[in-house]
Amino acid sequence: MKIIFDGLIYSLQNQGGISRYFDELINGLALNPECEVTVLLRKDTRNKIFNEKVTVEVIDSIIYSRNRFLKYLSIFIDGIKTKKFLLSRTDLSNAILHHTYYRHFNSLKVKQIITVYDLVHEVLPDFFTGFLDKIYLYNKKQAILKSDSIIAISENTKTDLIKLYNIDPKKINVVYLGVSEIFKRTEKDKRVKPFFLFVGNRNKYKNFPFLLKAYNSWPRRNDFDLICAGGGEFNKEENKLISELNLNNIVKQVPNVGDPGLASYYNNTTALIYPSIYEGFGLPILEAMACGTPVICSDIPIFHEIGSNFPLFFKNRPNELIERLDEITNNTYASPANSIEWTKQFYWQKVVTEIIELYENMLY
Repeated sequence: MKIIFDGLIYSLQNQGGISRYFDELINGLALNPECEVTVLLRKDTRNKIFNEKVTVEVIDSIIYSRNRFLKYLSIFIDGIKTKKFLLSRTDLSNAILHHTYYRHFNSLKVKQIITVYDLVHEVLPDFFTGFLDKIYLYNKKQAILKSDSIIAISENTKTDLIKLYNIDPKKINVVYLGVSEIFKRTEKDKRVKPFFLFVGNRNKYKNFPFLLKAYNSWPRRNDFDLICAGGGEFNKEENKLISELNLNNIVKQVPNVGDPGLASYYNNTTALIYPSIYEGFGLPILEAMACGTPVICSDIPIFHEIGSNFPLFFKNRPNELIERLDEITNNTYASPANSIEWTKQFYWQKVVTEIIELYENMLY
């Protein structure tokens, strides 16, 4: 079975949940003797390293990622070049093309599949009102409607797809994400100052300003740092808010962190705080739980789906978050003993196995 990944995501993000997802999937598929895996890369990512059994082909294009307009223009041009490359191939009659970004190629005689991570743009349109956001949504809609099959990373995402796009449920396959083995319980470093942890990017729906304001209102804020791991450097608005709240000595930034460093933060933090008002999944919640770390997160359906009753939930009100911080720091919250066991059902080999079965159903 031949599987081709368009590899576009690797030119769009240096580090992130989507690129990790495809890393795990591509390398996992390559270990299966029945799978012949090819990844299409661009000039800027040609040195990306995969399992030695993965075939890498380079598309003659570069994606510009710093300027949003140039990025979308270059993605459009890249689509033309990628389609031309695929049309020149004569060995695709029994192949799967798995897009790593929301894209679909008309008149291409190959089964095409996409993974839908969330529908935040559709659910929260007021956060995405620019012209380029509309282009993104148009491309995403076309990919969703025209793909031969869709992978949703949660039942919550599947429900949103059916509700917002009227997709036939039979076309959608729910395959949960996996937790990497590096996320496991280790001994705490007692030399570090106690801290809470925020992980990932800080887009509007991530509710980061809400977290800062609530944290500032917490009487014990000076006893605990708030470390933000990943997501890049703070922008001007974030730095301004941190200064206005006099949190400069409390809020710490670690803009780029690999999995080993992140696992260390999970194991040493008092708790992970995840205040998003919408998510398609919420992998940091499971990663933290796999390390035996308490989780404080917003009370939204997806977090109940993946976290069950293990996290401490709060409504989108500062006083509720403060109450949860107090529960953790006053030792009145006992983390369920089997939270680590719960996360063991989310593993990448299971993801690979389920997607192979999906590919086979598409082809045969």
